[in-house]
Amino acid sequence: MLLTGNYPNDWTDDRLSMAIDGKFTAIIDTLPTGYENRLDVVMPGATFAEKAGCFENAKGMIQAFEQAIPVREGCRTESQIALDLLALAEGEDPITADASVVIVDEQPGQVPGAATIARHSAAVFPAADTRKAMAEASAALGVFTTEVRTPSVEAMQEADLAAVEL
Repeated sequence: MLLTGNYPNDWTDDRLSMAIDGKFTAIIDTLPTGYENRLDVVMPGATFAEKAGCFENAKGMIQAFEQAIPVREGCRTESQIALDLLALAEGEDPITADASVVIVDEQPGQVPGAATIARHSAAVFPAADTRKAMAEASAALGVFTTEVRTPSVEAMQEADLAAVEL
């Protein structure tokens, strides 16, 4: 059984507890659930801001979004976990031994940040290419190429506060 969570409230209950009893169970999550000691595998996941994908908004429009910040060291998106497992099944090491520091672009009025990122030797999840492949594989999934709206990039706004380097 594979579970995913990432809910700030308690989403576990007695029904879930009974459902996982006696089953090999893995979870991909960003927050503790209280079930960690009962699970066979716990994989640290990525938050919504650390991954790319698409969603359907309240008006029924499918919108694409890009990764906003690098994934924290040791964590993976669900899609990257799948690609890494595929690489392992094919006898490859999905992660190289070296890591690099990535600087998050500095925006006006914001302090730049950095994250240590392990380079992948396996395929890295490309959200737009995956949507295209899904649409080509199934006519029903064609909406992922014909109906997805990509947000327009607005002009940069200058902060109304002066940024001062310390």
